[in-house]
Amino acid sequence: MSQFTRFLRQNPYLITGLVIILAVLLIGPVGSLLVDTDGYKVGSAIPDLPPSPEYRLGTDTVGRDLIAVIVAGTPLTLRIGLFAGAIGLGIGIILGFTAGYFGGIVDTLIKGAADVLITVPGLLFLVVLATTIRGAISVNMMALVVAALAWMWPTRTIRAQVL
Repeated sequence: MSQFTRFLRQNPYLITGLVIILAVLLIGPVGSLLVDTDGYKVGSAIPDLPPSPEYRLGTDTVGRDLIAVIVAGTPLTLRIGLFAGAIGLGIGIILGFTAGYFGGIVDTLIKGAADVLITVPGLLFLVVLATTIRGAISVNMMALVVAALAWMWPTRTIRAQVL
């Protein structure tokens, strides 16, 4: 038995996690072939239907097929997560190296800003932003907002490693 196969057999949680990640990644491209994604539009079905053969997860209060909502929303959610993660990590690495390398007032300012902003609840910030901006917020705008709230932990971690 190969070392990799033995490693997988000793770590069943790894296999479970990989299967879940693969399923989520396949929902977008494969799900749109299996599910009519027009059902994600408001009013496309009768509101508040329980699960049935026609609507396998039922419908929500505004008449959307929940399976269609999941299939249509998964690629957008993945894009927000990947963009926000990459941007937040990039900003965090740059600020963490800067704070750790230069020290002094630069370190104090960056560390202080990170410590203060860590306490801001991200979901509350997104809700306030969504209510103040008129019109729909684009997926890229959401990714930038999430990235603006995601740089603090990488900054602290990289700074600690540099010191």
